[in-house]
Amino acid sequence: MTRRYEPLQTRKAVMGTAAPGALVETTDGSMLVLPVEQWPYYENQNRLKAPENQILDARFCQYLQRLYPDLKRLVRVPVNDIKHNFSLKPGQPDDVMLGRWFPEWAYCPATRKFQHMAQWQTAWTAAGPTARGNPRTLDTFNPPATVVSSTKVGGQPTKYQQRLEQVRFVLVAANGEVADVPWAHWLLARRDGRVPVQEANGRTQAIVLDFSKPLPPHDFLNYTVFDGGGDLSGIQLTATLGGQPLRNAATGKPWRTSLNGLYSLRVSRRDLVEQGLLFGQKGRGKARTGDENILFRPVVRTSNSIYYPNTLDSLFIPTPIAQQNFDVLDAIRAGHQQGDNAARIVYDVERFTKIKLDEQYVQSLIDAKFRFTKEVAALSEQVYREAEFTFITSSEAREYRNAQTRLPELNFSKVSDLQVPGVQAVFRLDQLKVVSVQPSYTRLEPQAAEQALAEDGYSMPLRAYPTDTREGSQPQRHFIVEKGTRTDFLPAYESYGEGIFFQFDSVALTTWATQHAANLNPRLAGLQANYNRLPRAAREPRILTLAEVLVHTTSHLLMKELEFQCGYPVPSLKERLYASTDGQHHGLLLYTVAGAEGSYGGLVGLCDEGGERLQSVIKNALLRAQDCASDPICWDTPVQQGQGVGGQNLAACASCVLVPETSCECFNCFLDRQLVVDTNFGFFAKYLF
Repeated sequence: MTRRYEPLQTRKAVMGTAAPGALVETTDGSMLVLPVEQWPYYENQNRLKAPENQILDARFCQYLQRLYPDLKRLVRVPVNDIKHNFSLKPGQPDDVMLGRWFPEWAYCPATRKFQHMAQWQTAWTAAGPTARGNPRTLDTFNPPATVVSSTKVGGQPTKYQQRLEQVRFVLVAANGEVADVPWAHWLLARRDGRVPVQEANGRTQAIVLDFSKPLPPHDFLNYTVFDGGGDLSGIQLTATLGGQPLRNAATGKPWRTSLNGLYSLRVSRRDLVEQGLLFGQKGRGKARTGDENILFRPVVRTSNSIYYPNTLDSLFIPTPIAQQNFDVLDAIRAGHQQGDNAARIVYDVERFTKIKLDEQYVQSLIDAKFRFTKEVAALSEQVYREAEFTFITSSEAREYRNAQTRLPELNFSKVSDLQVPGVQAVFRLDQLKVVSVQPSYTRLEPQAAEQALAEDGYSMPLRAYPTDTREGSQPQRHFIVEKGTRTDFLPAYESYGEGIFFQFDSVALTTWATQHAANLNPRLAGLQANYNRLPRAAREPRILTLAEVLVHTTSHLLMKELEFQCGYPVPSLKERLYASTDGQHHGLLLYTVAGAEGSYGGLVGLCDEGGERLQSVIKNALLRAQDCASDPICWDTPVQQGQGVGGQNLAACASCVLVPETSCECFNCFLDRQLVVDTNFGFFAKYLF
């Protein structure tokens, strides 16, 4: 058995399901992806700096410098096709990600023996050569297996390899770390009764373990599943010693317990560190102040709550400075500081970096004093997006190509003669490029997108430790790189696709909000009050606006209608919302991406001359929004109660407005179709009636 490689889509290494810290379920078991510095591809610094491996979007790169001040480049994730027998493409042995089996406790279905992966590896190498005479090494312990002896009829002994099965449960903490459940302590060292524990969402009665006393001597555990057990009481652990069940010295009975009550277990980070049980920890360690307040709790390893990626996307706009990396910009700046003119700088850059620049381009950088546009230094994602909104609505509609590769990166034009009250303009984007990074993730609870670049008290290098268990249970950002905020690179992914951009009439929005304030303001106040009651509102304050809820709801209604009209299923569509702080810029971009080649034209094909097909899509979407399978319950949702997570929606449910969360920027929150189509105060009421 030789080393095997698991094939994964490249974008998943940046956008969540296979990024560092994620648990990847494979046919052979579950693996946890390690930080990017440990990937063989990124150990080679020359590869990081190679022009062909860099994604050039300096505007986005500098925006990320708000939290990552040393960031210099966005680097492509390696692509390496898996060939026959899981071998790699010749000449690219290092173009792989790196993962490690987790959870690290596994059992043999044949013998029910249950122990740590390190013990299974020792048993594997000690089992001698295979039937073909090949040695059993740690490299061939993939997938994890053990050698089982059996006796056939007639008494002839035989050996065979049995695939191991990993346990389903792991420990997860709000600070982003993971660990195996201390199974031996669960069986042999539990404290009597339960202990009250204060967490973020209230108090709970927890089961705790006693790490102060040594465990009684035992050889291994047995993991047995009984048929008919409808809960965790059907899974039992027993300890063995010398081939016999281990007996409790106090009671004389065998050490045996079920997994019933496992979800009430709480284990402090202090105990895990001091016992050397944290994932990736080598030997016992010394706990920090505050570690006793960070509590780990069990979850099923396939649970969605185990991993929430903090993904940031940027629509590429071809500003003069955007298509260079920071090394080239530094070289241009250095030449200018030495007194060189644009022509001399172009000559020197090409001589030393082999990159040919346009002289006019260099002069434009000098004239702008190397300053980026205002949005990159702002503290708001909304302000950052204003540059995209302004570029689409104000710039010349044409095809923009990459300054180096000459490949098209943005191609847009205005849809003429579209008559929809409240919609100022619509643009078709025949080609667009979206650059995505996922610098961090959280566990147990998601983090709002606008907080992804905000300061975090628990983030390195300035880490503040929790003073109580309530504070210790607050979800904190965990980074995909070992250097945290001091990294000089981040893996990124660029996607090409198509989209439709809707620009809302700001004057019409203001007039609508003023004329119908008596009906609209109580609904907005109800949503705001429901949001303020959520635990995360204290650390992620947000002030909702009527225009924001209206645009977001309209976006979902259009996505659901486009599924009928353009051939794209809703999960393949995404929204990008625009709501300026001054209330003058409101819009939405509905788009789809399909890797490096672009898309199929299904979206922009609706933007025919005269806008008749697109106008039909908009009207049908609004007409469908008037009726829901759950009405009148959905339509008449009490404002004080709301519906959905935390009551953050009003007239919006899975039957009428909600879309897959991969398509929504706001976790399907802040939606209300009454604001859109109510006959008395809906924004588009005059368009329909």
